[in-house]
Amino acid sequence: MRVSFTTFDAPDFVGGPNSWLRRVVPFLQQAGWLVDVYLVIERGPPEACPCYRALTDLGVRCKAIPSSATMFAQVQWLLQELAESPPSVFVINLSGVGYLATRWIARAGIPTIGIMHSDDAFYDRILSDFVVGPASTCLSDLVCVSEFLYRAAAMAETGTAVHLIPYGVPIPLQTADLSTTPLRLIYVGRLVEEQKQILSVTRALCRAVREVPGTEAVIYGNVRRRAAKFHAPPPTHPT
Repeated sequence: MRVSFTTFDAPDFVGGPNSWLRRVVPFLQQAGWLVDVYLVIERGPPEACPCYRALTDLGVRCKAIPSSATMFAQVQWLLQELAESPPSVFVINLSGVGYLATRWIARAGIPTIGIMHSDDAFYDRILSDFVVGPASTCLSDLVCVSEFLYRAAAMAETGTAVHLIPYGVPIPLQTADLSTTPLRLIYVGRLVEEQKQILSVTRALCRAVREVPGTEAVIYGNVRRRAAKFHAPPPTHPT
């Protein structure tokens, strides 16, 4: 059995969708599945991108195309790659190109699965165009990672099967230990208010640093969104 994923990657890109992909691939490999991943790469060679590097280290066959290619060229490239190594199922992790290619992939009899990672504008469009849109473009299945997303998608009148499969987080056997080193709290994600409540997160981290001795806090996120939310000067270089 072969499963093919498509996703986005960049040299400085971190986020839930690709963290999930890197975590789930070993489970599929252990179950005997062959895994291919097709990536649209922004700003740099594939080898500089964290998801690409992690997956190739796992022995996954990864193919990449730069985001500077036209959308037509990206879709054509993806379809040609899939024609050479047809999967049993095609999963779109984080890729507009993958969604645009679904109508032709479905014609080949390959199930197409989309993943709703959030409720932002990108996924609103995915829901309207590829779940409740024309039958020729609809996904076979849609996976929602939260009950909120599942309830919203399940209300739609569609032939797409909707499923609830939360991310899940592995919990080590040892959850706490006495340490003399500083306690470092790290937030990694988009700096947006509606989905991430970044202002509340920031206040909580500031309070923890003030009130708990030996505590440090770091925030990693998207610079462009940070400028919009925190009224910082716009960056002078592409982000």
